[in-house]
Amino acid sequence: MEPDFLRNTRASYDAVAVSYAEWLRHELAAKPLDRAILAAFAEVARAVGAAGAAGAGGAGGATGATGSSPLVATPCWPSRSATGRAT
Repeated sequence: MEPDFLRNTRASYDAVAVSYAEWLRHELAAKPLDRAILAAFAEVARAVGAAGAAGAGGAGGATGATGSSPLVATPCWPSRSATGRAT
């Protein structure tokens, strides 16, 4: 059985995932350095054969920025990962 704190944390993230993704949808548009750092990270990860980065991304943000790349940002909670792919 899953501990209460994990279930409560997951429920909290699920409750705000969509609004959080909408709020940050265009966050990287005005941040060329952040986009360049993400691109460099994705390039290095691909070069060493990393298929994913656990705990990275989330709703929107980096998950959306790496969505068209072979690199996959994998949040640790499924609802935020699905929300990130959708934004």
